[in-house]
Amino acid sequence: MSPDDLTAVLSELQTIAQETEGLQIIIGSANARAIVAHLGKQWCRSAMGDDYLW
Repeated sequence: MSPDDLTAVLSELQTIAQETEGLQIIIGSANARAIVAHLGKQWCRSAMGDDYLW
């Protein structure tokens, strides 16, 4: 996915999440750093390398 498309998708997901109380959105990506950079570390849980998320 291009960086511009990723930004657009994440921006729309943020809008939906802010409009819907209690909503959780799970995103899978090979580029976790870009997602964390866009959304903010406080809103993300991610596993790097060989780590497990759950």
